[in-house]
Amino acid sequence: MRVREANAADLNSKSMEDIQELMNAGFAAEGADQRFDPEKFYHFWTIMLSSGKGAMFFLEDDHDCIVGLISGLVHDDPTTGKRLAAHMNWRVSRRGGGLALLSALEGWARSVGAGALTVHVPNLQLAAKLDSKYRMQGMVFMKSLEE
Repeated sequence: MRVREANAADLNSKSMEDIQELMNAGFAAEGADQRFDPEKFYHFWTIMLSSGKGAMFFLEDDHDCIVGLISGLVHDDPTTGKRLAAHMNWRVSRRGGGLALLSALEGWARSVGAGALTVHVPNLQLAAKLDSKYRMQGMVFMKSLEE
């Protein structure tokens, strides 16, 4: 397996099929009442990747199938002016490769001048489930205002 940085052109029909399968499997495993919307994902990430405000990394198997992904956004804090990065999606369908994806995103965050990487977790149940795994990587959660 290998990790590679994706660009907007990588969001083609084949990769979107892999991503849809990966995301929906992740939602199901989390018990989330959510379905992946490929059109919204494509539109949002095409803009973010093309603008340089976002990054996405794929974990690919030996057949070039996407078996994991991680993505993040960067922004400047309007109060402090410090650059921050936020992790948005982190999905891996097989054991192994998840930390390599995180390492790639952290490297990108550093390369764009971010001093911190925040974690976006969509619900409190998932946050509780992942808490110890994230803490082992030196991450902490911020309170979600959504219930």
